[in-house]
Amino acid sequence: MMISPEGFYELELKGKSVKEIRRVIRDLKRTIKENKDILENSDVIPEKVMVHPGPSVMISLSRDYLEIAIKALMENGEEYKPTKSELRDMEFNNNIEYIDKISYTYGNFFFPETVSAELVDDKFVLNYRKHIRDEDRCIEEVYDSIDRTDFMEGLKKLHLGEWKKRYTSEIQYIDDMIDWTLEISYSNGLKNEVFKGDGHMEPYNFDELMELFRL
Repeated sequence: MMISPEGFYELELKGKSVKEIRRVIRDLKRTIKENKDILENSDVIPEKVMVHPGPSVMISLSRDYLEIAIKALMENGEEYKPTKSELRDMEFNNNIEYIDKISYTYGNFFFPETVSAELVDDKFVLNYRKHIRDEDRCIEEVYDSIDRTDFMEGLKKLHLGEWKKRYTSEIQYIDDMIDWTLEISYSNGLKNEVFKGDGHMEPYNFDELMELFRL
């Protein structure tokens, strides 16, 4: 049964010892990881995606619960040490305001399709580019724009700092020659972030990124 973050605090954290709170934190992290694995390997275990509440909901709720649990730990005078993954995510979010362009490219080497979000004044302008094979030409068009603040908030919710750099599978598929690439560039001199994957292998919340791109 799903409960609110406030209800979770009352049930699982209020009046608990530091040891008990740390156990809750470990369990929540395990839940997040297990549900990420389910979504990122759903081609192997699709039946597990159909459970209720679904993996995406479980991840979202567990993140909310985890935030409260960490706060409860610190209120008990204990230090919380973030994992390497959490530190990467914190670093990524600290630099989100400097992002000036994100490009998503999908397809084979010769005929890729690219969607980009580029900062222009106070908006991210969304542009689509595709090579027309039969006509040997490219089409390119601006199809939407998003307020800069709204776009940044959407990116924070994706926790891109936790993503792996490469998503691939040992199982071979007919579309293995079709890859995707996500590249993020910054205005403050930071090195570009690049994420890649086989056509069928994606991060657990990739659909949310596509929604941000209005796709």
